[in-house]
Amino acid sequence: SYFETYPCRLQLVHLGVEPEFELCRIVSAQAGVRFTYANAKLGKRFDDYTLYWRVAEKDEQTFLVRLCKMRQESYYVGIPVSLRLVPCGLDETSVFIRVGASFNWRTGCRNMAYAKHQSMEMAEKDIESQMGKPDNFQIPLWASVGVQFGHSHNACLELMLPYTLRHAQPSSIITYHGTAVGLQFSYRIPTYFGG
Repeated sequence: SYFETYPCRLQLVHLGVEPEFELCRIVSAQAGVRFTYANAKLGKRFDDYTLYWRVAEKDEQTFLVRLCKMRQESYYVGIPVSLRLVPCGLDETSVFIRVGASFNWRTGCRNMAYAKHQSMEMAEKDIESQMGKPDNFQIPLWASVGVQFGHSHNACLELMLPYTLRHAQPSSIITYHGTAVGLQFSYRIPTYFGG
């Protein structure tokens, strides 16, 4: 795949709502709905970097187009579930560990190819149709360590270590292997149900 030859940079942005249910004093469960935007790019930041894409073959000839970069945007709606453990804490802060998974369905995808020279721009649409798409269904797994702070420990900052259990199709430029590291900020709004 092109991932094996060229570096792929993958950016993920999440936005969601996840109600939290306290199971005991130090353990809670979360589940909800989350929207994810994935932006994958192939190509270096340097101007002299070139990608070569095979657009056709005829007899013993191979026709290549020089590209400066390729990009794929994907959109997902998912159901995240997780468990949070708070082993210790102080008056204003507490440390927690969280593990979870998300069941994501792809709702859209857009491919973009950028030719190196203007004379090759007419081939961009053909290349975009050949780039493929990620799986319709994905199950990312993650673990995180974080800090809750504030008067009621409502604000949370986490260091995320996500891992995608099911990879994208080899024909897609999102052929990401291994782990990724990121930061996540969340804010908890207490809700009490009278009994």
